[in-house]
Amino acid sequence: MREPSLSTTAGDRGLAHRRILVVDDELALRKSLAQRFEEEGADATTADNATMARKAMKERDFDLVVLDHRLPDGTGLALLEEQKRAGSTSTFVMMTAYSSAADAVRAMKSGAADYLQQPFNLDELMLVAERALENVALRSEVTRLRSRQTGADGVAGIVGRSAAMAELRGLVQQVAVSGARSILITG
Repeated sequence: MREPSLSTTAGDRGLAHRRILVVDDELALRKSLAQRFEEEGADATTADNATMARKAMKERDFDLVVLDHRLPDGTGLALLEEQKRAGSTSTFVMMTAYSSAADAVRAMKSGAADYLQQPFNLDELMLVAERALENVALRSEVTRLRSRQTGADGVAGIVGRSAAMAELRGLVQQVAVSGARSILITG
């Protein structure tokens, strides 16, 4: 019997087929990040400033945006906040060589999935990116399952379509509006 392999492939790691935007004014870093994401199976796009990033995000949706804090025409933090206000569903990971605790807190409160201080190693960024995208997928799945669990009558967690179950859901709804702290239903 063959033992399972501990290595992972691009398809296993959660970056394959993902659309990723790398925003950084340093050409060498931008290119190396894009190349590494592409090696992992992602479709990487790059931008060297906030204006180019805005244009790219208008033209297509990205699963992940890796965003430098300092850009020649603004801050990555301002771009993140602007995109979140506009309803962007992209996951954002901030990176900076000029880290401050206040900036990190503001980025996280503004919706960044993580905040990396440069220099970082590429494996660390890949793990952060995978984790951020996995968290988004998990939250989406929880939302989907919760909406399926809640029936048309708005009562969550009660499974069944028989007349008795419909009667039970009606009873639960009546008690819910009564203000009772707890009830015991038997049957």
